[in-house]
Order: sequence, then structure tokens, then C-alpha cells
Amino acid sequence: MWHSGASRIYMMNSVKLRSKKTISPSEADIENTCTDWLALDGWRSLRTDPQWMRGLAVLEVGIADRLYLRYPTGDHPHNNILWIEWKKRGAKARSHQQDWHKLERMRGAVVLVAGVDFVASIEGFQLFYRNSGFMRRKI
Repeated sequence: MWHSGASRIYMMNSVKLRSKKTISPSEADIENTCTDWLALDGWRSLRTDPQWMRGLAVLEVGIADRLYLRYPTGDHPHNNILWIEWKKRGAKARSHQQDWHKLERMRGAVVLVAGVDFVASIEGFQLFYRNSGFMRRKI
């Protein structure tokens, strides 16, 4: 008897374990990890909506989450500028964000949106970046 009861408990636990959803990283996890990773390739990151400035209305409506800058070096004589709108898997930019992205692109800016320009994950961004032409050193 005990054996069959233990088997039932094991079976119930197995089903529960298999039915749990895979945990996806949050937007903040993706943003922070990829920002640290970009720093290894010489990018400087500026957060466009820092917590301590919320509500001060100093930024444009819909502005991307981060601005990344990289300055010239001996081998790379040009500045680089990237705007990135970070999203977690399944999330979409709101209409006012999409409007801002479109306007900046019309001005000639490089604006990347997670889930649109690359898979909204750490690995998705890294794959995109490695093939983008922006990478200066192998990271």
C-alpha cells in the first residue's frame, strides 16, 4: 500500500513540475544584462527615465528606454548612437512609443525595439548584435 501511495504522490509532483510555466526574464533583467554586455564593447548608457526623475516632465513622450553612445577610437573613427526600447517577451510598445520611434527613425536615428528588431530576450539581443555590424570587439 505504501508503495502505491508514494507512487501517486511522485506522479502528482511530476505533473505539477511539468505543468509549471517557464520563467522569462523581466524587462529590467533583459535591459540591465544587455546594457552591461554592451559596456564590454565600449558603449556608454544613459537611462532616459530614471526613477528619481519620474514626473518631472523633462523628456519627450514615448522616448526609448535607453540611449547608448560610443565614441571614436583609433580603429573606429566614428561615433555610434543607438536608442533601444526594451521589452520582455510578449510585450509591445505602446502607440505613443511607436510614434516616437518612427519620428526618430525618420530623423536618421537607429532605434531598436525588443520584440520587433530582435527577439525580446538576452540571447535574442546578443544574436542580433553579433550580426549587426556594431560589434567592435568579440564579446
